[in-house]
Amino acid sequence: MKKAINLTVVSVLVVLLIVGSVAPVVGTEYDIVVTGMGVYPDDVEAVQSAVDNYSRILLRGTFDFGDWGTVAVTADDVEIRGERVGEVYNTRIMGGQIPFLVGSSATGPYGFLNPAAIAPVNNFAIEDIYFENAMSAIVVPGCHGELTIAGNKIVDGRPFDFGGWPVGLGISVGPIPTDCKPENVTANTVIRENYIDGRAVSWPESAGEPWAVCVPGTGRCYRGLSIGIYFHNANAHADIVGNEVVDTFVQGISIENSSVLSEQMSATVTGNTITPSAAELSGNGLTAWVAKVHFAHNTVNVANPQAWGVACASCYDSVIEKNNISYSNGWLGGISLLVDDWNPDKPVTGNLVRNNRITGEASFAIAVAPAALGGTATAENNTFVGNNVNLFTPDPTVWGFGAHYVLMEGANENLVVGNGGDVIDEGVGNVITGLTKKPGNVGELVKEALHRGRAW
Repeated sequence: MKKAINLTVVSVLVVLLIVGSVAPVVGTEYDIVVTGMGVYPDDVEAVQSAVDNYSRILLRGTFDFGDWGTVAVTADDVEIRGERVGEVYNTRIMGGQIPFLVGSSATGPYGFLNPAAIAPVNNFAIEDIYFENAMSAIVVPGCHGELTIAGNKIVDGRPFDFGGWPVGLGISVGPIPTDCKPENVTANTVIRENYIDGRAVSWPESAGEPWAVCVPGTGRCYRGLSIGIYFHNANAHADIVGNEVVDTFVQGISIENSSVLSEQMSATVTGNTITPSAAELSGNGLTAWVAKVHFAHNTVNVANPQAWGVACASCYDSVIEKNNISYSNGWLGGISLLVDDWNPDKPVTGNLVRNNRITGEASFAIAVAPAALGGTATAENNTFVGNNVNLFTPDPTVWGFGAHYVLMEGANENLVVGNGGDVIDEGVGNVITGLTKKPGNVGELVKEALHRGRAW
């Protein structure tokens, strides 16, 4: 535990209170109150001192974290809270590289990519803080015990250039790319009731907008947040509940184990509302990669024609149920089970897709598509039942095919129980009832479509 408040500490803090920085709180649930002065780097230094020395911290007022301000949380049992009344946030953090970097001692531009700085903490919580225009608001590369990220509001972002791609994360839990040790994150993770507005925008490359990252080959530059909530490569389970993510330009909520580093990673994603950006880079809704997941009662609104609604790549023993997915003029579709391009031998097996409602217009409502880029994996023993696609219109104009269900070659021994609509079945041994079969021979077209959707 952190140090207790004693008379010496109180004396020092009283002096600091006179200049409006920090004050002890005796007889309350907080050990310390830090009041923002709107001055960089003073605000960063005051918060850093608090997390280094105390456990229960209240932040009050507006803090200026500049362009690169980062508070590195390396002590155990830190709880950080802001002041909030309903939808009014009285604690605000403006700017910053990563305002809260948990389980790493890194500071300075791009210092968070240094694996030598990783120092996992035990137990961390952060609640009820408004973040605006950070590169990535809350990043947790190392945590054990219990992790709670709740009730925060994260707005806008300045992406950093990661190998030619714009990366700005609202909330990220998992090892950093240069480290990727799943054992660094084993915490029981709860991410709930956060509001994330990515404010994604793009311009022609010649526009030269500040803090925009230009993507080679696209002729455009992007800023804003790329992913709202990102849970990745951790030896942990996450409950991601009741969040709202809007206007992100790559992913809304992403569960990723694409390097297949963790055998213990799983996630329950329920009751979230996801409305990604219609900008042309991507704009996927809800995705998972080589993981065991439960997606339920989510609302996913997809307006980007190149985006997924709900996609599960090489998922296993997962349940996708009772989601409401709307799709507007899409190239892809509402729910897709497919093989992960980076792990093309990992099968798609044992998944249950039931009682989802898919509306709008796209190439397909539901697809099962193994081995999109080669490999040996199949999609077998998956079950589709009770899905409502009656208000969905298949659009054949983009890829030359359109159907409510598409089961391409390698989708074998699956069960599909429909309640109307049509199906293209190029697999073997699939049991299909309640649907009208359409001519096949669209495998290559489907592969091209699905690969396009996973290019990012």
